[in-house]
Order: sequence, then structure tokens, then C-alpha cells
Amino acid sequence: MDSYAIQQQIAALRKQLSREDLEQVDRRLAMDQKSSGLIAGMAAIGFLGVAGIHRFILDDVGMGILMLLTLGGCGIWTIIDLVRATSMAQKYNDQLAFRYLTQAIDYSRTSPGAQPQTF
Repeated sequence: MDSYAIQQQIAALRKQLSREDLEQVDRRLAMDQKSSGLIAGMAAIGFLGVAGIHRFILDDVGMGILMLLTLGGCGIWTIIDLVRATSMAQKYNDQLAFRYLTQAIDYSRTSPGAQPQTF
């Protein structure tokens, strides 16, 4: 799914939540989102022999292990990931927002009239 479609779904989900629930989701997102600078920095560490660390940060454990074992595909995957750092961080953050919003909606549906909670 492309980034625009995901952004549209996130916007639609945000409309389903109360202001309090949105504030709760936004606080969680602020703590858990990854910046493109962090991803690029961790990918650059791959040139020092620890390739794939950025993939673990993005919850892509399988590719992280593969990159560690192959030294970043002999540096090729590391270079590609350096170029793609911004889009990789954006994709991770979009998926995180979608997950947190759907959790908040599910919680609000199962607990009608409940006070805003950490979900």
C-alpha cells in the first residue's frame, strides 16, 4: 500500500476517536516513532562492521540478521538503506500510528463510557 493511502486511512481513524484518546495516541507516538536521522545513523554504523542494526530498530529482525551475517550484503544493502532511510522511517511510523489508532478504537468500543486509559 502506498504512503498516500496509508495517510488517508490514518486520517479516517483519527476522526473516530475522542480528543482525549487522540492525545493519548499522540503521546505514545511521540515516544515510539523513529526519525530518519536515527535510521541513517544506524545504517552508517554498518560500514564499521555492525550492519543491520537499523533494521532491528525498525522491527525488521529477519533482514537485520541477514545483514549482520552478510556484512550488509557486502555493503550494498547498507548503501541502499542509507538512501532509503527517510522512507523506511516514514513507513515504520505510519504502521505504528495505524496500529496505535486501531488499538485505541478497539479499546473505546469494548469499554463504552470508560475513562481514557493507556492501551
